[in-house]
Amino acid sequence: VDGAALVRAALSHEIELRGAPHVLAFGKVAFPMLDGLLAVTGGAPKSGLVVAPATKFPAELHLPPGVEALVADHPEPSARSVAAGKRARAFVSALGPEDHL
Repeated sequence: VDGAALVRAALSHEIELRGAPHVLAFGKVAFPMLDGLLAVTGGAPKSGLVVAPATKFPAELHLPPGVEALVADHPEPSARSVAAGKRARAFVSALGPEDHL
């Protein structure tokens, strides 16, 4: 699955972005999905959280300002997975009604 291409296609045809969004990306293609968003918006999101298995982290991690990355184990969840889930809940809970995720 080419997560970057799928996000680029979806954002190019289906959604009109108004300002910089907040980003939450989970799973094996979380980093490519973030790359796809950055390619379409041309700028950094307001904030972001990327959660992926350690084996899917890029060799060199270059995140935009305000974006953090956490490891969640797959397929067997671990304490890191629970911590990432709690962080994701806090991330979303901090957003207001005018924020775009």
